[in-house]
Amino acid sequence: MTLEKEVPFDFEYSYTPGEPADYDYPGYGPEVEITKVRLNGVELPANAISQEMYDEMIEQVLESYR
Repeated sequence: MTLEKEVPFDFEYSYTPGEPADYDYPGYGPEVEITKVRLNGVELPANAISQEMYDEMIEQVLESYR
């Protein structure tokens, strides 16, 4: 038997907006860095979350700026 439960993480991040490309400049996309992750108020070490979870947090941040 497998039990799955979705648990929300609280996280802090830094966001640097990108610059659009033009004729002479290739531009670049926005940068997001997850700085802290907490679960039920307890800070987790960076290696405690999977790459998939990290990517989902970044996507959530990017969605909020679109």
